[in-house]
Amino acid sequence: MLPDIDSGTSGEVVAENIRAVETLYVAWQLEQVHAFEVADRLAGLFSEGLLPLGDGGGAAAKLRHHAHDHANDHANDHAHEDAALTSSERAQCYASVFGARGPGSDPDATPNREFDSLLLRFVAAVALFTKNRNAANASDPLLGDVQTRSAAQSLAANVSARGVQLAPMLAARVAAQVAALIGLLGDPEITSAFGARDLWQVIDTVSNAELGGASNVERHRERSQGGSKVLQWLAARSNELRETTDTSRDSENSPSETLSSDSSPTDGSLSDSSLRDKELISATVQWLGAGTSALFAGERGTGKTIAAHALASALGREVFRVDLGGIVSKFIGETEKNLNALLAEAEQTGAVLLLDEADALFGPRTNVADAHDRFADDERARLLRNACSAFEANSGVVILESRSPADTAWHAHMTQVVRFPLALGDRVMPAPIPDTNPR
Repeated sequence: MLPDIDSGTSGEVVAENIRAVETLYVAWQLEQVHAFEVADRLAGLFSEGLLPLGDGGGAAAKLRHHAHDHANDHANDHAHEDAALTSSERAQCYASVFGARGPGSDPDATPNREFDSLLLRFVAAVALFTKNRNAANASDPLLGDVQTRSAAQSLAANVSARGVQLAPMLAARVAAQVAALIGLLGDPEITSAFGARDLWQVIDTVSNAELGGASNVERHRERSQGGSKVLQWLAARSNELRETTDTSRDSENSPSETLSSDSSPTDGSLSDSSLRDKELISATVQWLGAGTSALFAGERGTGKTIAAHALASALGREVFRVDLGGIVSKFIGETEKNLNALLAEAEQTGAVLLLDEADALFGPRTNVADAHDRFADDERARLLRNACSAFEANSGVVILESRSPADTAWHAHMTQVVRFPLALGDRVMPAPIPDTNPR
């Protein structure tokens, strides 16, 4: 599996904190497809009389309210404690809770560098456990599996700790702002005006027509829904996740034995926990099925390749491994063409594309002596920007491996960075060999 954290990981798990993070996670996914900018543009079109809506309808009132909040954002108006968060404030929250660096985030603040690793590890653990359980025709509960329970506890503790920073007042503001945004973009008058079936299609249509193109809206839609359900599950199981797994207990008191009664009630009906587990499994399938592009960064021997193969195994896919240094061409445009061909082939076959030696393609030259070297660096920067756009648009799973030190400049261009080995406090946990045997 992905870098392991032992089952004795300490950290308080508080359901309310996780729920606060869930709302922010939805906001983050909406942010990545420029949903707030889409709402700003809709408000502008309406004020200019270019959006065919009735003046007295509900959508018109929502647009006026959004325009007022947008004006406060630009005026940096914090006079009201219940005011919508500004774009800068949202950026600070995303960096603090999810480790997302972007415009407006405080460069001196400490981002949550573990979130990507822990979330990916957890959804992969659930997927692999479910695959093995189905192969064995078994009915073991999710939290009876040591790897899944450990991954759940680690993610829940991390998210809960970051959720503390979302004070009740701030969490309420985020929730209100997300609800207002969803209500606006999903308003029947708005969807009808653009011939869209839902708010995500509105975002896609307006982004392409007015904002120079959309990100992978379908991916972030699936991530939003799947990730939200994952966090809901962690909050719902918070009491069980507070308990530390004691591997020294004998089999009659093992987690599997203890929890199996929850999943197999004597009256033959499905328990609440069993229903929640089914929803979690569906959520992880949805989250992983949306595709991902991630950078696995770490020194040689820290488990990057093992983790990539474990993820592919969880998805039931083959691994297509390519040394990126081998596709570099001296001819302008050929390297990018070669990379796009690899992405298209992997997407068509459904394989997990593992791009080794990414530093050879995207890392800057260490010695810049003349104009030719500077041109080469500019060309690499352009290639990196275009490649990241291609990774985002690709519906498959793309993993890049880098041996550069953490926080190397080009790493910041990747939306997901998993650092190897995973450190927690003073402990550094190695990546274990993936267990692919059915239980």
